Amino acid sequence: MKRIAALFAALAFLFCGCASGEPPLDPSPGPAPEDPGYTIRALTPKFDILQPFQNGYAFAVEEDRCGYLDKTGAVRFLYSFPEGSREIFLQCLMDGGLYNQLPASEEGLVPVCGEDGLWGYYDLNKNEQVIPGKYLTGVPFSQGRAAVCWEDENGTTQYGVIDTTGELVFSVDQISGGVYKNGLLAVQLPEEDLAAVNRWALVDRNGAPVVENYGAGITSQVTIYGYPHVSGSDFESTLDPDHIVLYRQSPDPKRAGAAYTVVDQKGAVQFADDSLSFLSGFSEGYAFYQEDTENLCLGVIDGTGTRLSGQVLDNAASFMDGVCWFWEEGTGYGFVDTAGKVLTPARYDNVSGVPKNGRASVEKEGRWGLVSLTGEELLPFQYDYLYSDGGELLLFAQEEKYGLLDLDGTVVVEPEYDGLGALEEGTALTVSEGKFGFLTVEKVPKE
Repeated sequence: MKRIAALFAALAFLFCGCASGEPPLDPSPGPAPEDPGYTIRALTPKFDILQPFQNGYAFAVEEDRCGYLDKTGAVRFLYSFPEGSREIFLQCLMDGGLYNQLPASEEGLVPVCGEDGLWGYYDLNKNEQVIPGKYLTGVPFSQGRAAVCWEDENGTTQYGVIDTTGELVFSVDQISGGVYKNGLLAVQLPEEDLAAVNRWALVDRNGAPVVENYGAGITSQVTIYGYPHVSGSDFESTLDPDHIVLYRQSPDPKRAGAAYTVVDQKGAVQFADDSLSFLSGFSEGYAFYQEDTENLCLGVIDGTGTRLSGQVLDNAASFMDGVCWFWEEGTGYGFVDTAGKVLTPARYDNVSGVPKNGRASVEKEGRWGLVSLTGEELLPFQYDYLYSDGGELLLFAQEEKYGLLDLDGTVVVEPEYDGLGALEEGTALTVSEGKFGFLTVEKVPKE
């Protein structure tokens, strides 16, 4: 599309780094006197990489040591980079792919890399490695399963899915991404006829096909759109399990080669449409479409295939709470609902975070403020940067330093960090002088 909004602060949350295993959280000066509503504790930034907390732990790197940090600030280093692989490993983290996120699973299982470069799994709760290192990749566990690959005795790469004991549950020809979401994983099923293509499907935890390839027998690849490649990716927050988009070749040779089928998580077809030239992923039962190939603008479509508006939006995001931002060339950003009704005209220069819980952070004439989704000013346009994810605290910047605000504009954390991440599991990642730490933020119950 023509333009993508700046959704995150300078830190974003690609990854971050934290401190060592010393006792841990230093008490900060605490909340500002006029704001007794929060207790803030800080871990001194020391790590080269720290990823957001998931299931109580955060992946951390200090020099060449890799491990997992808990919320007290204690860290367990589990392995070092294999010899000569540090730069490659770090590049993988920056580029994305299977190594973009290495979270702990609900069971406390995490990938660990041996000196030979092969991956196994460590149980943080048992404090021991429970699955030997024999895999070529370290894909995290999700929903009790991990997608793995290994070399057989002939040097051929094999793919499959293991359970939390390391037992192989089923084998496949290829795996797309590698993590389960809504109980489904995108894989390429085995095919006896090697000339056949597009045997992609979404399978359940036992490998049974649930959403099968509706494009089998055609010559172009079918994409199952919207299933995350890594845990924590952008698609996860908006993935709609009842409206899974299958992109395939159009049977109409006059068209550009795009056609779409939308199914639910059980494989039941919701609608199929060969007239569309573009269909986005669904969120909350709605998506954006293009039919008129001469018009690059977007219109709103629902889960039955009914077009709710014409192609009138230059660009738009995913729906959350029934609202999303849209962009109009030459004018700016506004907000629109699932019926395509404009709630606030395009009049802002930028938007950050997501419009949620009736509010959004927006930029106007170089300054940031907080507004309602109908345009009422909630916080004045006086900040260098403002980020809202719909929660009770806002990330803000003044003079290139980042801190946290309450919704009434009270400073909760002074702007003293070079970068700051959004709150996840009660923590916010911080960066100072190229090193990373985190804050714990606890709201004090009112008496």
